[in-house]
Amino acid sequence: MALATFNEALDFAINREKEAVAFYQDLQRIAKFASQKELMGEFEDMEKGHVSLLEGVKRNQEPARLSKSIPSDLHLDDFLVSSPPTADMTYQDILITAIKRERKSAALYTGLKSDTDDTALIDVFSRLIVEEENHKDYFQKLYDRDIQSAN
Repeated sequence: MALATFNEALDFAINREKEAVAFYQDLQRIAKFASQKELMGEFEDMEKGHVSLLEGVKRNQEPARLSKSIPSDLHLDDFLVSSPPTADMTYQDILITAIKRERKSAALYTGLKSDTDDTALIDVFSRLIVEEENHKDYFQKLYDRDIQSAN
């Protein structure tokens, strides 16, 4: 996808993050247990934070508030299989879905980064990749702690 301007690229990224907010809101509506709804609310808040962050970058044309370092990868997402969200999702299903979504977002921003020569956009997309990788890392650590350690 070729994006012509800095603002168009940011608008695209903001819309993707808003889609993620809506996704977690939808999961909250179908979740059966309060703990699942609470977890989805936390995920929603993370994505809302991205929206806010990107809107701030767009206003100021400065990506300084975005992270710069990628965490080490547990690579759990290489081995996990996700299924479409349902009302019967378990905590494990929720974490797998979140991990996979963050991986896809990082891949999307990686593709967008490679589609531009604009150094400001390269910087923004590089930092968005880091943000998505940080979220993926967070979910993988929850999975490792709460699911794998129980087995």
